[in-house]
Amino acid sequence: MLPALGAYLVQVGDLTRTVYLASLPLVVATGLWLWTDELATRERDEAAGRDTMVGLFPLHFSGRWITLALAVAIYAALAGAVLARASLPPLALVALVSLWPVFLVVRIARTGYADAAEMQRARDHARVAYVVVSAILLLSCFQPR
Repeated sequence: MLPALGAYLVQVGDLTRTVYLASLPLVVATGLWLWTDELATRERDEAAGRDTMVGLFPLHFSGRWITLALAVAIYAALAGAVLARASLPPLALVALVSLWPVFLVVRIARTGYADAAEMQRARDHARVAYVVVSAILLLSCFQPR
């Protein structure tokens, strides 16, 4: 979120609710991508003695529930930013096409949270969702208001 806030501050000279709401879907999509990456590399991280956020919770909770919460949060943040009207134009709702890769992430994480290979597949789907959301949000901002 810091790059978006910094760029907005430099260009406008002030931080408003608009920029926070507009950048939130992308921040949460990044969070889902990173969370699935930490689940995929959990065993290596534990062997190397690294503490990660995934390790703060029981594995089944990290894999099933936090992944689901992040997936829901992406679309809640997107809807909130569009409903705020000043943050994102309605065209940004096209980002809902990322529902399919996010659904795949949640489905894989529901049962395969302990399998590194499965979580790597989930991470790849989360990356696709991130790229789709970020590209659509970027393109929706070029629409005349």
